Amino acid sequence: MLPVASVLCVSYLLHAQEHPLLRDHPGGWNVQDQRIAQEFTPPERTAAAAVVAQIASIVRQAPSLGAPRGFDVLQHASLELDVPGNGSARPKVMSGLLTFNLAPYESGARGPIPNERDTAVSIKIAVNDLSMVTGGTINEGYLTLGDEQGDFWKDAPDPDDTKHDAPVYAQGDDHWVILRGHDVPILTPVSRERYLTYRLRLIKTQIDHAETNLAKLPQNDPTLAGPVATIREQLGLMHALQQTLQHNLDAMSKDDRQAPAVVTLDAANEAPEFGEGGKAIVYLNPALFDPKRPRTAPQVLAISLVGDEDHWPGLAAKIDQELDWAALLKVVRQ
Repeated sequence: MLPVASVLCVSYLLHAQEHPLLRDHPGGWNVQDQRIAQEFTPPERTAAAAVVAQIASIVRQAPSLGAPRGFDVLQHASLELDVPGNGSARPKVMSGLLTFNLAPYESGARGPIPNERDTAVSIKIAVNDLSMVTGGTINEGYLTLGDEQGDFWKDAPDPDDTKHDAPVYAQGDDHWVILRGHDVPILTPVSRERYLTYRLRLIKTQIDHAETNLAKLPQNDPTLAGPVATIREQLGLMHALQQTLQHNLDAMSKDDRQAPAVVTLDAANEAPEFGEGGKAIVYLNPALFDPKRPRTAPQVLAISLVGDEDHWPGLAAKIDQELDWAALLKVVRQ
């Protein structure tokens, strides 16, 4: 028996084969849905809707999209307040996704129908969202804690390419072109001093937690002698690590304190060692977002075009060339 996913895949393929494409059928542009979260104030909701309209207007100027043939352009938008890069320490700004799906016309039982399930090209525009740059897992580089300036990432990937004078980051089938309001690096190094301070704060939290647990245990209960001894042993190791971290920080020169934290050894139960050839600790560059601008201001756009090359070869690349990338850049630099 085929798995459910395989059955759906086969059904999808049969559907595409059973309904011929009507490539010359005149299409249109339809707003399918536009969700702007209730957490915005009424003026912010108006501003957010204006951003969607501005971006949609630029996309619609592409010749293949302004007067579409063979497909409808179906517009979706969802915006909320979120932290850029999936972090926890930075202020929230408007974040979300605009999608423009080219739904091909097919010959249905009751006449021509646009089928979004068989999308010819999907144009995705992420607003103030950098999860495609920083959204790794713990095993792939994401560190779960940071400080008041932002979360840390270890060994974050470099851009895969440069396109339209902007860095490109791959995420699955998507290749995101990152347009920035400020021409600065997306990620910037964490200093050694800052990283050691972070590790000291982390080990202190662990010590406080262990001491709290120890205080809850009756010290003279023979049945708890094993757990008490284990916690005391762990506390001894943690205190030793805390002393080593503090000693290493105190012994650092001014230049070493400000040097990038590139770790050659970074085990949780050992003091980090720094040096060339290690993994860089980085965080989202604070210069990317101007805190003086409104929360609804688009300051970063990430754009991806994915096409069905089997049935619409070259269409995604054609639209990529037709898009007014200069106008899209102005959206984040206005």
